[in-house]
Formats: sequence, C-alpha cells, structure tokens
Amino acid sequence: MSKRIKPRGRKLKNLSDPALAHSHAQGATVHFMLTAVDPKWGRYLYCQYRRYGLILNQSLKHYKKTIRLLNECRKLKVEEKSGFRNISDDLRDKLEISSMQFFVLTKLGLEYLVVEYQLAIKQIKEHRGESYTPPLDTDDLGDRLKILKEAIGVKSEIPTQIYTIFDRRDIVEHPTTDRLWEGSETGWKAVNLSWVLCGEIEGIIDPVVTFVNEFVEKVEAYIRDNPIPGTLTGLTRGLKAGEQYKKPTS
Repeated sequence: MSKRIKPRGRKLKNLSDPALAHSHAQGATVHFMLTAVDPKWGRYLYCQYRRYGLILNQSLKHYKKTIRLLNECRKLKVEEKSGFRNISDDLRDKLEISSMQFFVLTKLGLEYLVVEYQLAIKQIKEHRGESYTPPLDTDDLGDRLKILKEAIGVKSEIPTQIYTIFDRRDIVEHPTTDRLWEGSETGWKAVNLSWVLCGEIEGIIDPVVTFVNEFVEKVEAYIRDNPIPGTLTGLTRGLKAGEQYKKPTS
C-alpha cells in the first residue's frame, strides 16, 4: 500500500496593520475564513461554509435530468419484430453520466453532512458532560449517520433508499468485469445503465430528501439550543497578507 502524502501549503506571511483593526461587540458572530496562496497572483480568502447542501442540491439536479432522459428512452419506438427499444449513443451517454453523477454526489453530500456536523455534536455533548462516543471517519457511512441521528433525537429510521444509493455508487466508482458486462443472463442489474433503465431509480430520492431535511432541522436546532461560550485566542489584529500579488489586467 502506498504511503499517503499530506499536502502542505507554504507558510503564510500574516502582517498586522492597526489601520485594518476593527472592534466588535461582545457576543458578535464570528466567521471562520479559509485561505490559499498563489505564488503569482497572491492570497485568496473565502468564508468557511457547510458544503453538504451545495453538493446535495447538485445531485438533485442530476437526478431530475436522469428521470427526464429515462422518460425519453421510454418514448422510443418499439421494434415490433424484436420487441426492443434501441437507444442512440448520444442518449445512452447522457443517461449514463447524469445517473453516475447523481449516485456519486448523493453519497458525497451525505459524507460531508456527517463530517460537517459531527464535531459540533461532539463538542456540545462534552460541554454538557454527557457520555458520547463519536463515530470515526473510517467507520461505515451508514453507521456514522445512524450514531449522529440518534445523538440529536431524530426518530425516523434511515430510509433503505440511502443504502441502495450507496450500493449503486459503489458499482459506479468501482467497476469490475461483471459491472460492465452482464455476468449472466440474470446479472444485468449489476450494470449501472441497465439498472437505471429498469425503472427502480424512480422516486428513490424522495425519502432521502425527507430524511435529510429532518436531520438538518434537528441538528441546527440542537446547535442553536446548546450554545458553548468561548474565547478567541492567538489572533492577529488588522490581519494583512504579506505575500506579493499580481493585479488583474482588466
């Protein structure tokens, strides 16, 4: 197994400029910022944010496109002698990619959902002195999601459709001979596009959306109702980037 390399960025040249230092009221909302340095163009700054919503919204767009393309396939003329509907290469390719993106982005969005909320839940539980064993990043995603939902009091069970999406995503991301070529006369559902065409993908996202909305509503209320006081330390007042930068040409 190859050794993983941890990427490391160049050391930041943080300067303090009193002219840029502004006071704020006690209890003001603090936004964490992330940074990057391009050796030619200089320093970038952007606000930290929860990414799961962005990803899941994109997955939903790909799902809707997949269903639209599936309905186009159903409208194809049936050859009376053979009983087949022959799909064009262009329609095939579009349906393949849109369904792949749906599966990959849905699981990816749920992975981000878990990681982005599990630290807040852990900190609140510790602050309240409650016994709590947080999931590990290496644990099964379904198990991690189950631990978090129970920690915040979500009563609904994780819908089986989520596990189906996990399985279909694995088929897409880990191709094998049987997953590309029908391994047997009854093994055609192992092929991504064949499974999509069989119609079982229809409606698969609805219970997932319901569950995610309930989870987010519960976890946001849990965070809001359990504030943790804290003090910011090690700050640079009037932070200014010390790197050289290139101005835009227009």
